[in-house]
Amino acid sequence: MTVNDTNENDGVASNGKMIAAAWSSTSSVAVFSADKPLTFDANTPLLKGHTGNIFDMQWSPFEDRLLATCADDGKAKFWVFDDYDGLTGGSNRMDCDLELEAHSRKCISV
Repeated sequence: MTVNDTNENDGVASNGKMIAAAWSSTSSVAVFSADKPLTFDANTPLLKGHTGNIFDMQWSPFEDRLLATCADDGKAKFWVFDDYDGLTGGSNRMDCDLELEAHSRKCISV
């Protein structure tokens, strides 16, 4: 697995405590702690809530456990994490905490 590098997105977002990286698998984002070493493999848990390529992701400047993502499915999704460990436990997360669908065109910036 590799980080998605399409030149249409930043590819990586960090708030100093957590890191989010758009994954090479369509519509996937890896989220992990910035403080703990991590080995990536086929079992790395991912955010898989979008149905298109991820174009942007940003951490909230006001709540550092809130990640916003947007994709070419025209949706912005918001994900809240319970702690600063990111996705753990080996299972993917499919459901976001809030979804905004404003139009049918791709959303390229959060």
